[in-house]
Amino acid sequence: MGKNTRLLLCTGMVFISVVGLIYMLNTQKQEEIMSMQVQKIVPLIETEQNIIVSYEYDTPLTTEPTWEMFYEQATLVVKASVQEVAQQAYYIDPVNTPSPLTAITIQVQQVLKGDTNTEIDTVYFTGGRVSIADVLKSSQIDVLANSAAMNVQPSEQSTTYVAYTTPYDVELVPGKEYIFMLEKQASGVYLVLLNGYGVFEEQYQKYENVLTKEHISYEISE
Repeated sequence: MGKNTRLLLCTGMVFISVVGLIYMLNTQKQEEIMSMQVQKIVPLIETEQNIIVSYEYDTPLTTEPTWEMFYEQATLVVKASVQEVAQQAYYIDPVNTPSPLTAITIQVQQVLKGDTNTEIDTVYFTGGRVSIADVLKSSQIDVLANSAAMNVQPSEQSTTYVAYTTPYDVELVPGKEYIFMLEKQASGVYLVLLNGYGVFEEQYQKYENVLTKEHISYEISE
């Protein structure tokens, strides 16, 4: 894979994925919350995880998201325990969300906003590790990625990855309970709003955002 091909691949994929990320917020909230600008691209990283291309796209926020802002925006807010976080991302909803998504299996304890009869056991973070095999299957989304991926041998395509990261990524602990701010997509999948910004955890009998440490504005009854 040539140097120019790697850079072109990363630039194209960053643009497509940033579009997918801001889709999660409506037009009004986009204007209030963020102006998108890619700040860092890493064209090549070789690790024990077989990641051949890795990048981070940054979305500077004009206003730091708050509990109230996301609570209003969210389709569904649930308190749930994490059962499992997938190790690999997939193009779950390519029409509405061009970015790959990482599945988080949950067990809902309480619905704090939305239809209390909603049956949901999986929510999604934006980004993650995508196999070259899946990139090749998604040529209508990432044409440049498809072209560069052709340089990977067929026998290595399922174990070689492209990594998508954001400044808002967090590691969730299986078995731990969180509050998730979710937005339902047209396909029916539920995305966590801006990854870590849409997740709250219990600390000293209070719930706070995993990134900002902001406490929620009211008590959560058991």
